[in-house]
Amino acid sequence: MPRLLDPTFEQHLQDKSVMAGMSREQVMDAWGSPYQMNVSYTEKGIRREEWVYEDWLDSSTIKHRYLYFDEGKLIGGWY
Repeated sequence: MPRLLDPTFEQHLQDKSVMAGMSREQVMDAWGSPYQMNVSYTEKGIRREEWVYEDWLDSSTIKHRYLYFDEGKLIGGWY
């Protein structure tokens, strides 16, 4: 069984981009490991993760990208 069922995900991985619905593993394949990962749980026990990526634009300027997961699936981001 193929690991990626949606061909759109395959294209995003080739382009090194991400989209909602991707798994944590698919995002890591596209962007690599995050600089920081923050984990919390809702009152109903849903695991939420915030992944923070740092991109150095030059020796003194950092751009941050944020991705948000619910139960291991990408639900959105800010980048």
